[in-house]
Amino acid sequence: MKITLKIIPIIILFIFTSCKENTKEASVVKTDLFGIDWVCVYAGKDVEKTIQFFGETLGLHLHQNLDFAAVFHLPSKQTFDVYKYKMEGAEKSPLFGFGTNNLKETKIKAKERGTVFIDEMAGGVQGIAFWEFTKDPDNNFVQISTGDDSVQTITPSENTPNITPTGDLKIKGIKLIEIYVSDLQKSTNYYKNKLLLNEVSTSKNKALFKVEDGTYLKLTEIVDNQNGIDYPVIGFEVANLSKAIKVLTDKEVQLIRGVEKDALFTRQSFQGPDNIVYNLVTLNK
Repeated sequence: MKITLKIIPIIILFIFTSCKENTKEASVVKTDLFGIDWVCVYAGKDVEKTIQFFGETLGLHLHQNLDFAAVFHLPSKQTFDVYKYKMEGAEKSPLFGFGTNNLKETKIKAKERGTVFIDEMAGGVQGIAFWEFTKDPDNNFVQISTGDDSVQTITPSENTPNITPTGDLKIKGIKLIEIYVSDLQKSTNYYKNKLLLNEVSTSKNKALFKVEDGTYLKLTEIVDNQNGIDYPVIGFEVANLSKAIKVLTDKEVQLIRGVEKDALFTRQSFQGPDNIVYNLVTLNK
């Protein structure tokens, strides 16, 4: 069963580098996007098992379990959704989104820079939120959302209550999204020159962007998709990676490779429902 975005009340949103070698600092560019505020994954055949994994195994706070989605609120005021059906026109997940204070102005400016928006995926709920979607060069769907456009002062995070880290993992929020890309130059152009994200470092096959709220987007160029991952990898931030790894091991969650460390992050990959890979991350001190 498929449902279109126009009938999905993404109330859900609100009830809702890389390597050390050859990195270089980039100048800061003013962007209208203040942070990564939303992530959505599609549940597979066993919907309840997927919801249980994020709620009980990872310890995310389940805010609502709706007919079409389970809505988790994170301590970072981000929203993590598990959709029970795929959106029409957006077959690939995870999807992720940035928040902005003024969607209309952000869209106008982005279109002037060559960003193409998917009109049939635009939507909104009066008094709650409005959203637009665009696609990056690797066909990842990127949402840009705001609070009620008639108010213009409400941001998505303001509709999300304060949550303290729960569960054994004590996940703080989503800190890093890593995307494996086929053409680093094209992808860098999209996020840097069209969405105006701030590129903080770059190397031969990687680019790292930092958003205003302290979240990061990392692009890694992969030739012939060697690792088989063609979707954004979500990185959940934890306070103590060693303890978190032990929790995953005790819960019999499959770890992938060992602990990996670069100039900025230390992370451990693990396999979630439907063979989707996720990361636990900490910022290096």
